[in-house]
Amino acid sequence: MRQRDPAAARRPHLVVMVDNPVIGDSRMLKTADSAFNAGYDVTLLGLAKRTPPAGRHGPVPLYRVTVPAHRHHGYQSGQRLRERLGDVLPASPWPTQLPARAVNRMAAWAVRGVGGRTPLRSRARSLSRHIERPRLARGFRAQLEFLYEGPLDEETARTAAAEWNPDVLVDGRYRWLWPHMEDVEQAFVEALLDLDPDLIHAADRFCLVAAATYAGVRQAEGRPVRWIYDAHEWIPGQTLHGAPYAKTAWLAAEHELAPRADGVIAVSEELADRMRARHGLRERPTVVLNAPVSTRVAMDPAERRPLREEVGLEPEVPLLVYVGKLSELRGVLTTVQALPLLPGVHAAFVGSQDRIRADLQSLAEELGVADRVHLLDYVPAGCVTWYIASADIGLSPLLPTAAHHAALPTKIRECLQAGLPLVVSDMRAQGSFVRETGVGAVHRPGDPRSLAEAARTVLDDLAAYRAAITQELLAEHTWEGQERRLVALWRSLVPTTGTAAGHVLPGERPEDLRTPGHDPASVGIVGPTTAVSTPLQDALEAAGERAHRVGPASEPVVDPSASTGQIRASLVHWLRLQDGPRRLIYTEPAPHCPLIHRRLFTEVTALRAMGHNVAVLLEPLTHVRPEDLFAAVPGHPLDARAEEVRARYARQVRRNRAQLEDLDATLLTTGLNAAGLLPRAVWLPFPVAPTTRSGPGTATLRVLVAPGPRTPSEQQHVEALVARLAHDPAVRVTRMDVTRGGPAPDLAGHHLVLDPLTLGEHSPTAAQAMAHGAVVVSGARSQVAAGVLAQHLDAVQLDPALLSCVLLAAASQDVDETVAGALAHLSREAADGSGETADLARRVASQLHGAQSVRLAVERALGPSPA
Repeated sequence: MRQRDPAAARRPHLVVMVDNPVIGDSRMLKTADSAFNAGYDVTLLGLAKRTPPAGRHGPVPLYRVTVPAHRHHGYQSGQRLRERLGDVLPASPWPTQLPARAVNRMAAWAVRGVGGRTPLRSRARSLSRHIERPRLARGFRAQLEFLYEGPLDEETARTAAAEWNPDVLVDGRYRWLWPHMEDVEQAFVEALLDLDPDLIHAADRFCLVAAATYAGVRQAEGRPVRWIYDAHEWIPGQTLHGAPYAKTAWLAAEHELAPRADGVIAVSEELADRMRARHGLRERPTVVLNAPVSTRVAMDPAERRPLREEVGLEPEVPLLVYVGKLSELRGVLTTVQALPLLPGVHAAFVGSQDRIRADLQSLAEELGVADRVHLLDYVPAGCVTWYIASADIGLSPLLPTAAHHAALPTKIRECLQAGLPLVVSDMRAQGSFVRETGVGAVHRPGDPRSLAEAARTVLDDLAAYRAAITQELLAEHTWEGQERRLVALWRSLVPTTGTAAGHVLPGERPEDLRTPGHDPASVGIVGPTTAVSTPLQDALEAAGERAHRVGPASEPVVDPSASTGQIRASLVHWLRLQDGPRRLIYTEPAPHCPLIHRRLFTEVTALRAMGHNVAVLLEPLTHVRPEDLFAAVPGHPLDARAEEVRARYARQVRRNRAQLEDLDATLLTTGLNAAGLLPRAVWLPFPVAPTTRSGPGTATLRVLVAPGPRTPSEQQHVEALVARLAHDPAVRVTRMDVTRGGPAPDLAGHHLVLDPLTLGEHSPTAAQAMAHGAVVVSGARSQVAAGVLAQHLDAVQLDPALLSCVLLAAASQDVDETVAGALAHLSREAADGSGETADLARRVASQLHGAQSVRLAVERALGPSPA
């Protein structure tokens, strides 16, 4: 169990949970800002729905859980079986389709019989004890009518009488009624167990169940956690998707769990009164209106411009704006249907990426108003009032539901803060508000003609309606005023004496989450240290590039012995990666933050979407198909291996290539053949550091047999050559075998290096040997390698003739002659002390493998340094 240090005690950890991807949920984003400003260490926790699993909101890290949906899919399969087999199956078999680990885990988490007796629980138990079984269905129907606050439709009633047992509505058995809620509960609870919060702010129904379960787990461990239920909707009045019994499950869950919360929040006075009466709450819920911040936060012009400017309208063109989730129940189709009755008036919908967008576009084309309908994406919550201020009227055309009658939507207050008069449908709460304040007009819900008349009324007298938006009215409907109630509730449960360093506005990024020294214009080298990563960084810095290491995500940010905190640690690493260099080189094909992005593809995709250029450094040959390699390099050592070795190599390549499928990143490799055979690959010359000239020559010539793969015939030839040279008193031969991960060979002081001859290219050892002034006996280059090398020679302006003087090509049958000639030449130079060949070798290595050459390859892969 994690022990909190004194600094952590001053900033308790508060998790803000919401059952959506968080993008566009202005209330929860403002809640996170307020918590940070109040001195809490905050994490936003949401659901991943076609969104990246991690991100940030200003200073607050954001983590989105992925829902496994095992139970939901199993339940659906069971329902289909029941439809086919009739009453043969006595119950839905969905639990049998779950992995055993998931069943055991959720059974351990189940919290039953905690929290006292509520009116519904007492009523159900009374029915179970005193009503005869034939009358049980009628009694259960009474329970359902209590939940639904009125008579049931016949479909729901028939299903209840035929299939349901009233026990599903007590002691957590609502999970069996609608299994999908348990899938979401599992995902959230697993994240909470790792995040280990001191306080949970749970919004809406999915998070209610998860927060209650997590609190029960911690209670059983003897360390209770406080939690708050932030109710945004009146669930009995909501129209929920899915089967009728899904809504019954949610109604039962809220009725059972809301009384257990340490605090309950409602978004309106009416909702607070109704929730207290319905659930028998000990205290009336705290009312926190969903009001916008009073400060208008402008966005970077490179990202978004004011609404009217984005849609390209002159100031005199009337513009209506709708902000929020796009759905038919929220009246967006009614708005489009009203446009033919409003000649010259445009309507902008700033909302979610829902499928109804296509319906809106189709309807607009059908009505001939497509040129006056504008569909735009969300802007950050704190920027909404700035963004829409150039419009003329704000819309809230809700259609009738019990929840909509009780709602005063956020968009109404956002429009007021932007100075926009309102046109709203005649729902009880919003209609009364607009009539009482005089800030707009009301229309009949779902009636395009009525909406058009209301819009024309306001457009004809815009100045008067704008004058009704007084400073006194605005002061009552700002988030700053609501924030005080929210912070008071948090501090009554988990006090905090610390405060943030200054008030953070939405979208700001304070320096406390940035890694010191990270420069967006530099090159970030991401991942574990490899044989290439350190010399690569040194070479870039020597070439005038700013480069720094981004260590492995396993680098401890929290106590490494702790069983919790790894998600939070990964979030910190991820945010640092986002804030760091725009150009990144991964030293291995694996995600930097595997807890956040389980695949390299998702991590690179997220980085590319944020403007990063990414390259992945591959070991030579680990991703090249064997058939391609052996066709390009006949006689390659791998082709001479045993059949099982070649098969194992082929399987490894298939696995490795699968990691790179659809990856939008450049590949870097130090192998010439790999660079020519892999798509999107760039050759990275193995980086070598410049060396000073050695001292005067000696009579003894030193020969190094470089490590690397060799065919059996080549190996025999090398053995024979070494045996002959061993009898020459003027030559000393060194054999060096380097295992993977072992120390690099010491190449200083050698005059000649015998490279593997059948690789079709020179090895990194040869490059390092040239930097130390050695001549290299290497095999002939393959056509693929020669083509890649020729392009690079042109780029670094190196004469191929100079390279051929240092890299002596030799086939296996004439190695003796090549080595003998090279040793004779080097012996003469040693005798006269000129060292011209060593100087030439260093010059070639400096141009071909030196800092500027490496920088050129990196720029080809990632582009030049940003200004």
